[in-house]
Amino acid sequence: MASDSPNTDSDAPPPPKGKSKLVLVLVLVNLVAVGGLGAYLVLGHGGQAAHAAAPPAHPAESVGPIIPLDPPIITNLGDTDQVRYLKVAVQLEVAREEVKPDVERALVPIRDRMLVHFSSLQANATQGAANKRRIQQDLLRMVNEIVGGRVKHVYFTEFVVQ
Repeated sequence: MASDSPNTDSDAPPPPKGKSKLVLVLVLVNLVAVGGLGAYLVLGHGGQAAHAAAPPAHPAESVGPIIPLDPPIITNLGDTDQVRYLKVAVQLEVAREEVKPDVERALVPIRDRMLVHFSSLQANATQGAANKRRIQQDLLRMVNEIVGGRVKHVYFTEFVVQ
């Protein structure tokens, strides 16, 4: 006998309407995220492909042998109003492996010149990228006076003023 009553196969109430909208929003957000990740990977890791044509300022393949000045140099700065300290780790880049022993033999006078130079600086003269580049240029000139122009670059791997 046919019944006019609603289908009783499922006694569960229908899901609330707000919950189905939340699921739809979450699915859309995930699709956009996955699509964005796919575009990032396909188009060159965040635009690196576009920058690949421009040569880097100091390409890694042209970096010569590195001589670390260990341990880092720690000195007081030349400020007279308060005691300030500088801790700087310096590494020297030479053009070729064969000049490395000559520079290594001169590390004591190199460290001495650097220590004297750093201790003459005021704290404000060490702040900012431009001042650090100027200090690197000064050190490069001083080092090359000692080793006859054999150092290509001076790198700071630590630079702390306190």
